[in-house]
Amino acid sequence: MEKKEKKPFQLPHVILILMIIMVVVTIMSFFIPSGQFVRDANGVVDPSQFSYVENENPITLFDFFYAIPHGIVESASIIISIMVISGVLYVIEQTGAIAAGLQRLNSVSKGRELVIVLGLMFVFGILGVIGWGEDALPFIPMVVSLALALGYDRMVGVAIVHVGICIGFTSGAFNIFTTGVCQELAGISLFSAWQFRLVEFLAYFVVSALFVAAYCKRIKRDPSKSVIPGYRDGTDRAQGMMDVKVPMTVRRVLTLLTLLVALITQAVGAVQFGWDMEDISGMYIIVVAVVAIINGVNPSKVCTDFIKGTTTVMSAVIVIGVARASYLLMEQAQIVDTIIHSLAAMFEGKSPFMVIFLLYIFVIVFNAFVISASGKAFILFPVLKPLADILGINQQVVVTTFQLGDGFTNYVFPSSGSLMAGLELGGVTYQQWLKFAGKLLLVLVLLGGGFAFLAQIIGLS
Repeated sequence: MEKKEKKPFQLPHVILILMIIMVVVTIMSFFIPSGQFVRDANGVVDPSQFSYVENENPITLFDFFYAIPHGIVESASIIISIMVISGVLYVIEQTGAIAAGLQRLNSVSKGRELVIVLGLMFVFGILGVIGWGEDALPFIPMVVSLALALGYDRMVGVAIVHVGICIGFTSGAFNIFTTGVCQELAGISLFSAWQFRLVEFLAYFVVSALFVAAYCKRIKRDPSKSVIPGYRDGTDRAQGMMDVKVPMTVRRVLTLLTLLVALITQAVGAVQFGWDMEDISGMYIIVVAVVAIINGVNPSKVCTDFIKGTTTVMSAVIVIGVARASYLLMEQAQIVDTIIHSLAAMFEGKSPFMVIFLLYIFVIVFNAFVISASGKAFILFPVLKPLADILGINQQVVVTTFQLGDGFTNYVFPSSGSLMAGLELGGVTYQQWLKFAGKLLLVLVLLGGGFAFLAQIIGLS
């Protein structure tokens, strides 16, 4: 009798994973009592005013499914930003500027492939330092294409962007979305202690660079060590912009310079002027007009290309919306405040170091359900600020512990829309990502905990 070949275990589709998380949240809503803090006109919590309430709007079967389109609507600003940037990049791609730039980079990389990989990862890390997150998603397909041309697999391309953004965003020396919001809520100077956070970033980069470099060398020596089947057997190779030779012209140089200016402007706008996603999207609309003028492209073709570019990330932005649904269900069940109230009770009477440890673990766990750093900050800091004062913990230490607990696990939990969307765009699965990055992310989480304790030891202020 012929034996049936055992199929390796495969995780379900990303949207099914996210819906499983929604089911878990729905079940939790029947066991965790509803509660709420009193909030002021700005939505800031009064930590001394908490009460259990009767939830008059329990989650129904219809609510469960309604949460998905509702999550897409609630994520509209992020979705629009990603679609606009993708549309602009596609217009630029059609001018040949990106292909010419990547081919030029590839041509000078012979024998220096690792330098290119780690250099680009450092660049994305710096972008993360100033607050880039979902903004980097549209760049993943082209970076994956470059990684393939350099002789690596798709995972290396995804890692360049995801790992770079992860370590930069987590350290967040000038990240308005985590450090800025948290410091404002904690009542301390904006971007204070940035030197400490830059030291964090360098430490995370060294660890990550060693890990990624080891993987690159390993799969170059033995392609079977790749976490992606088909590496170097002809089924996964550079396509499109790497296949046909594209010369670098003056117009293409000017186009790439325009994109560079846009990236710098986005960074300055976010840090200096507090730009949100809509502001950034508007800036990129200007970029597409400038690119069209530089290249003398017919306006109708620009519109056609722009729309086509937005459709390339449609699956990714749907994932982001579905990921938001879990938190919306938690809000409807009114269990978020109950969890925070229990946290405050758990901290009572503990030593500062034990509080830091418990806070770090709690933020990591809570991040599985509330991915938004600024959203968590508005929920947690009204409770953490007076708690830290009572226990004699510096507010800067609390901010640091919070952002370290938040950042790394954005690239672990499947509820992170940014992570799952990036994997979708890069053509890798969540299972492959965990196989590749699991150990690295565990080391980074442990290192982050070490920096949180160091902040307390030196009295970071």
